[in-house]
Amino acid sequence: MRDIMQSEYKGEKLVLEFNEKALGVAKAIPTEVELIESKRKRNELAGRIDVLGKVKALLLLPSMEFATTRQIAEYYEVPVNTITKIYSRHRKELHEDGYKTMAGRELVENLAYDTKSGAKIEQKRGQIVVEAEGQRIQLSYTKIGLYPKRAILRIGMLLRDSEVAREVRTQLLNIEENAGESVKVAEVNRELELYTELAKAMVNGDVHAVTVLNAKILEYKNRHIAEVEAKLSEVTHERDALSEKVAHFVESDEVYTFSEVAEELDGLSAQALRNFLQMHGVLAMKSRGEVYRPIGRYKGLGWFSTKTKKAKWKNFEYTHTYITTKGRMEIAEMYEEIQLALTEVA
Repeated sequence: MRDIMQSEYKGEKLVLEFNEKALGVAKAIPTEVELIESKRKRNELAGRIDVLGKVKALLLLPSMEFATTRQIAEYYEVPVNTITKIYSRHRKELHEDGYKTMAGRELVENLAYDTKSGAKIEQKRGQIVVEAEGQRIQLSYTKIGLYPKRAILRIGMLLRDSEVAREVRTQLLNIEENAGESVKVAEVNRELELYTELAKAMVNGDVHAVTVLNAKILEYKNRHIAEVEAKLSEVTHERDALSEKVAHFVESDEVYTFSEVAEELDGLSAQALRNFLQMHGVLAMKSRGEVYRPIGRYKGLGWFSTKTKKAKWKNFEYTHTYITTKGRMEIAEMYEEIQLALTEVA
């Protein structure tokens, strides 16, 4: 839209042309990439949980506002281990959203106690099967990760290879864009007002008003330039910090217990993880005490570290096999590939 005002100032013809697109600076609308890479952007949108139901029906645990890892994987149509990887990499954010763990037995007791849930519970060897609200849920007896809707939405902002997650992000961006348009219109209107006042002041020969309004317009534009520069600086800082964290994570000498790594793999137990690694030729079938040694081509991969530590309350030392950061990542990838292959065969 263009507005044109014509008048005379000190005997000369004056033409002021307003181009709405050129006036003001629109509120920056986040992109899909920003949602994946920027924690700040994710935090801004994490409360829009209504988007989940608009995209697809979300099944939660009966009478609870939580979903299991498997339920989230089914919602986003990705392998279970993809969700555990997201949890592993963004643990702090998800805990801030309300993520918690609960033993399978305790969860089942809660469901059984809550008669409103109408849950039919069947305890089998190695797992508990819950049937309620038209869904069949398999739960382990060990700790189960429970995600509230806010955490489920955040996972949608983080998942790269999921059509459902892409649609969730599209819905979020549409909401932001509509909000941004309102801000843009208000800013354009304000700048148009300033230019209109300036034109009137020039027509009236009010030098003082012209000076004041010119200063206001300059301040207005400088403020927008400062906002853009601050945004650029913030994005650069976030990306640098992310690169630093990734490098530190990969090169970290931190080690993890089998239980910690197993929990990220669809809630496995430490023993189940050891059995899996032994079955696939990663660890020796026998151990010396609590020392499990890698075998064959896995010896030199740096997945494991044997450490001797002192007990906190007793005066003795113990030696255990731990999983390294590299091992944690690559074992998760191996587990996902094997589970995917088994699913395809089935």
